[in-house]
Amino acid sequence: MENKFFNFFNPFLNLLNSGKFFRDSVRNLYMLLAGLNVLIPLYTLYQAIDGDITKAEGKILFIFLMIWAAMAFAGWLGFQLWWNRRDQVTSVSNDGDQYVATPIYAHLTQTAGECIGAWVAIVGVVFGLLTELFEEARILAVYTNFTNVGDGIYGAIYSLIYGFFIVLFARVIAELLKAIVTMASNSAK
Repeated sequence: MENKFFNFFNPFLNLLNSGKFFRDSVRNLYMLLAGLNVLIPLYTLYQAIDGDITKAEGKILFIFLMIWAAMAFAGWLGFQLWWNRRDQVTSVSNDGDQYVATPIYAHLTQTAGECIGAWVAIVGVVFGLLTELFEEARILAVYTNFTNVGDGIYGAIYSLIYGFFIVLFARVIAELLKAIVTMASNSAK
């Protein structure tokens, strides 16, 4: 039936079925998350300047700058991770593949876990060491919402281990999803 009323949705259905919709959407999400990783430290710096952090005593300013430097480093690492993987996500599934969304979701899960784990480890270790060295860092934690990171040397070790397990858990989930797709594809053949 060549009626336009019944066929106008076909281009969108073809886009969904080929997987191009998912690949392009997630690629754009990767670029958005890359930008977000750069903006978070910049927004934190803006909020601190707006809150008159520059008028704080020298030790508080130093502690803030060290935490901010850790955030900037983690943000730049996260930016590079998302930005460099934006093109990889388009190659994890191809037009005509039977399973298109699951490999893309596995790639997204792996990349998100690596980014979050890196943030937790980097910022947590720096914050833990600063609270071990300076009592004022515990006061600053209340204003920067770092109270759940943990303080002192145990907080630094905890953050490092916690960040590692976030990366590991995300990678395991991603590899399990990839294995399921591989087994299902081999079974179908």
